[in-house]
Order: sequence, then C-alpha cells, then structure tokens
Amino acid sequence: MSRSLEGKFGIVTGGSRGIGAAIAKNLASKGCSLLLNFTSESSRAPTESLCNQLTTTHSIRCVSVQADLSTPEDGVAKIMAAVSTHFPNTPIDILINNAGVSADRTLNDPEAGPIDAPYFNWHYTINVLAPLLLTQAVAPLLPTNRSGRIVNISSVSSSLGFIGQSVYGGTKAALEAMTRTWARELADRATVNAINPGPVTGDMYFKTSEGFWNHIQGYQDNTPLSKLVGEDDPSLEGLTESQIGIIREKMGGRRPAFTEENFQKMPPRPSTLLPTHPLRRAHLAFRTRIPQSPLHFHHASIPAIQPSWNLTPIPRLNSSIIRPFSSTPAVPLPGPSPGQSTTSGKSQADLIVEELQELYESTTDELEIATESTSDDTIYAASDRASARDALDSLVAAYELYTNTNTNISTSSNGGDGAIEGGEGRGPLVELAFDPVGIEAEVREEVRRRVGQRVREVKSAVEGLEAKG
Repeated sequence: MSRSLEGKFGIVTGGSRGIGAAIAKNLASKGCSLLLNFTSESSRAPTESLCNQLTTTHSIRCVSVQADLSTPEDGVAKIMAAVSTHFPNTPIDILINNAGVSADRTLNDPEAGPIDAPYFNWHYTINVLAPLLLTQAVAPLLPTNRSGRIVNISSVSSSLGFIGQSVYGGTKAALEAMTRTWARELADRATVNAINPGPVTGDMYFKTSEGFWNHIQGYQDNTPLSKLVGEDDPSLEGLTESQIGIIREKMGGRRPAFTEENFQKMPPRPSTLLPTHPLRRAHLAFRTRIPQSPLHFHHASIPAIQPSWNLTPIPRLNSSIIRPFSSTPAVPLPGPSPGQSTTSGKSQADLIVEELQELYESTTDELEIATESTSDDTIYAASDRASARDALDSLVAAYELYTNTNTNISTSSNGGDGAIEGGEGRGPLVELAFDPVGIEAEVREEVRRRVGQRVREVKSAVEGLEAKG
C-alpha cells in the first residue's frame, strides 16, 4: 500500500531538534521529501545526521539548509534558493512554520531587567516576521488543487497568560491571527492551521525558569499520564539524569510530553478491544493526513463571513438523527447476544456497533459544519461538504463490510491492523477491528438492525446537502 504522502515535498523550519525533528520524522515515514532548516553551526551536525537517517530509513530525499531567521529576509532567501537548487520545478505541498524562540522576562524583571526594544524585536522577528515572509515566498509554489498544507506551531502561551511571557505569548497570538487571515487568502491553494502544544520536552522547555514551572504546575497536575510512576518508569527513557532530577524535584514529578508520542502510539481503550484486535477509528486513505478542513483552529472555528445577499437557509441536521445507536436490537433476538463474548464482557456485535458509532459521530460532526458553512455561503462550503462526504463514505464502507456478505473486498497489511478496501481498490480504505469475512450471519443481522436506520438517515442528509450546495 502506497504511503499517504508519497511524492510530496515539505519544508520544516527549526527541524534540527524537538518538535521540528519529530514532525520531520513523521512526514518522512509517510513518504514526504523534506528540506530542514537550522540556524546555528552547532545544529549542522544533528540536522545533517537526521536527514541522512530519514533518507536511509524511508527512501525519501532530505536536504538541510542553514538559514538564520533572525535576519528573515536573508534567511528566507536562502531557504527558497535551496528549494530551487535541490527541488527544482517542484510544488511545495507542506510548510511547517516551527522555528521559534522564547526567553521569559517580566515587566521590570528584577534579574533580567525591563523589557526593551531589542528583546521585543528578537522575539517578533523570528516568531512573527520570519513565518510571514516565508509563507509569502512559498505561496506561489503551493499546489493549485487545494491540496497544500501550512501548519503554524503556536503555543498555549498565546491565551493562558503565563507570567514572564508578555512578549512570547504575544508573538504566538500574532501567529494565530495571521493563521486566520492566511486560511482565507490561500483557500484556493492550501489549508492553514495552527496548533497549540503544551509543555513538550526539549532544550527550550528545560531552559525555562523554575518560576514558570511553578506557574504551570496546576495544569501539569491535571494532565493524564504525566505523573512519573516508580524509578523504572519507561517514559524516562531518553532523558538525561539532570532532566529526570529536574522533573522529580522541581516539576512535582510531572513530566512534559515527549515529541515521540502521537496518536499512533497511544494505548487503545481496553473496554472496546478484543484480545488480538486493536480497535482504531476507521479512516479514509486521504492524500494527506494533515487536517482536511480549511481552518479548525484550537477548539473553535473562526466566525463565518456574512454574505451581503439573502440566501434561503439550508435546514440544520435534525437533532433526532444525532443520537447513539441502540444498545439493544430493535427487535429482541432469542437467546444470548450474537457473537462471542470478549474479555470486556461485550459481544462482538456490541463492539462493532461501538466502532460504527465513532464513524457515525464523525460524519454528523462534519455534516453540521458543512451545513452551517453552506447556509452562510462561506468560501469553505465546498470543502466542508467534501469532508462530510469523506466521513460518510468511510462510515458506509465499514457498515457494508460488516453487514453485507456479498461485498467484494481486499485486505492489506498495516502493522497488524485490518486495512480493508473495496474490490480493485475503488472503494475507500478503512481500518476495521474485525475481519468481516469471519463474522457470523446473526452478528451481521444484529448490527444491521441497530445501525442501518441511522446510516440511511445521515446518508440522506449528506446527499441532500450536496444537492442544495
């Protein structure tokens, strides 16, 4: 099976370590060739080593370029010159604006002194002006089919008001403001998103002050899985003795996140598992796994642009459609629930229904977004309808595979999960918790009774919205 970013090309600034290096590894593993930017001579060796590793491991092209973004005009020119030299006539499919700097200082700081213009300009030049100029330079080279992806690495500091981060927090808020604007300006070429990492292990985090760690301790105390467990906690691997000591003595025994952690490595929910079948949310094999919607920003989308003309509003999805699948069959079946009972005490039918419920909720979420943007006639309406269709196709494909014995399917290996696609590769690719070929007839019938009506309802709603759009 081809990789999701096979043949794509991306730029990652600040790609020598930390979040930038982790992003580079993730993109390369999906087949994306890369240009990694680094600043200082001390970062040359680790960046070149990372490039060599990615090239060898993932059979992609990786080039490193030294460009100091504290002089952004010159730095951006060097990055674009490297693109022209090493990737001539190649669209820039992905841009990750990751490079940034931070040095805490309070107003009239008793140790560092008052905030002054050089301190202010250093932050804003690297964290705001540099990504602006680089995005502007990349814009003409983005794909013309809206498949481009720009991701700006912001921070929770943009909105939480951490002591000592008047300037740094301000730069991240500015980056988020530009994200909203670029999402509209570049809508015909790419999606633009910002993400807000919390505390992440790395040089920058461990160089912050003890006062900062104390200030965020409440957040860390309420972060699941951050607490160290015993002396042999496996999460300590990769940390130095000094860093472990800092976590235990000055961070309340609560560690920051690791860049290696991502959703693919998170343990599945044990309540919905068969012993040998990890349950993962099914998905379409998108051309890229970077978020599909034009702008899903933090926890809320941006306000829609109000048109200057009157439109007949499209009715919102009937709330009666958005409800969980029945936990029992519509018509009680004699005897025990079909399918073997699992270690969770749930039948196979129960687990399949739970899996389809997740896909159903994803579809109704996308449908609600698409209904609103279509009603308001925003520039994102067509893209939102396409996202709703993608989610629906994934739901319908999984439902058909689980309930129809005549479905023509083929399987491909994907790290032990069942990746299923329609015959001859025409249908959407989905990952299922169970092999549909081995499901008993009475299990199929129970799933059909409990799920079929909801699938038909949401399918009708999506098709109706497409017709009106």
